Amino acid sequence: MNVRPEATFEAVIQAGETGLVGTIGVELNDNLGAVSIAFTATGIVEIAPGIYAVAGLVAPAVAGQYTLLWRRGAGGEVLGVDDLTVTSSAPNPSPTTDAYIDVDELMRVLVIRTPTAAQLAEGDRVIVTAAAEINSEIAREDDTLPDWGVALCALVNLERAVEHWRQAEAPFGVTGLTGETIPIPTPGDTWPRYAAILAPLKEGWGVS
Repeated sequence: MNVRPEATFEAVIQAGETGLVGTIGVELNDNLGAVSIAFTATGIVEIAPGIYAVAGLVAPAVAGQYTLLWRRGAGGEVLGVDDLTVTSSAPNPSPTTDAYIDVDELMRVLVIRTPTAAQLAEGDRVIVTAAAEINSEIAREDDTLPDWGVALCALVNLERAVEHWRQAEAPFGVTGLTGETIPIPTPGDTWPRYAAILAPLKEGWGVS
């Protein structure tokens, strides 16, 4: 299993024995003898007979190879093991705020081939910001969108996130380019174009 540093993840084990909820737990070892995630039985559910899952585990900040150990109680019998690789190149899910793209797409457009943890965090931030603008603009009363609508929102989400990224990198509105400077439009200047693109999805128009 590959996860990003400090990302939340889920773990599953087929223990082959039912009724272990409350007893079975999981811990993470750094393969050097140190415990990276202390043993926990909290949140573990039996999703099928003898199969247990836990969500909300947080990966270490340091990249490397780790081992998940499923135990029968703290320090008890090992019921199963699973490899965990912590790496910034692991797939990154979309931010959990109804965003339409993920940070990997943004890094690709920005031509950042080996993003740092700080760049990934900033990428998530601008994606979430852009998605919030989209959702506010279209003012939908439900959570469903047609496939073409999702594609439209993804297009705007990506372009808008790039704008926010560049604005953050050049907060005074200019950036160097071969010894010269070029103006960078503020996000407020360009939003009318995006609003027009999103108009077919708009459900709330306010009071005229």
